[in-house]
Amino acid sequence: MQKLSELVERAGQTPGGKLVVAGGHDPDTIQATARAAREGLVEVILVADQDKVETLLEREGIGNDLFSVIHQPDPVLATQEAVSLVAAGKAQMLMKGQVGTEVYMRAILHKERGILPPGGVLSHISVFEM
Repeated sequence: MQKLSELVERAGQTPGGKLVVAGGHDPDTIQATARAAREGLVEVILVADQDKVETLLEREGIGNDLFSVIHQPDPVLATQEAVSLVAAGKAQMLMKGQVGTEVYMRAILHKERGILPPGGVLSHISVFEM
């Protein structure tokens, strides 16, 4: 693959899963996840401040039918809820929204409620097209 468009095309050929966003109440997250939902890549669950989400959706002209929203304005509790949805198999992908990295990582790595299995390895991939 040479371009991100090829990656998106290939991703669209497989069944999408559910993406849960911890603190998904910022413009960049809303725009990116709305696009992924419109393209059929994922179903989106935002664990976020619902009032902020609704304000952003209206401002951006994005329909609220693209998202499920679980109202949780507290960033720590929002992150814990998002991680618990992945741990319970109700979502397959986790995304960091408007929450601190330390909060996000603490929830992922929590010994009892986190999603990293004992002896597991955590990795991160970023893809950029210039």
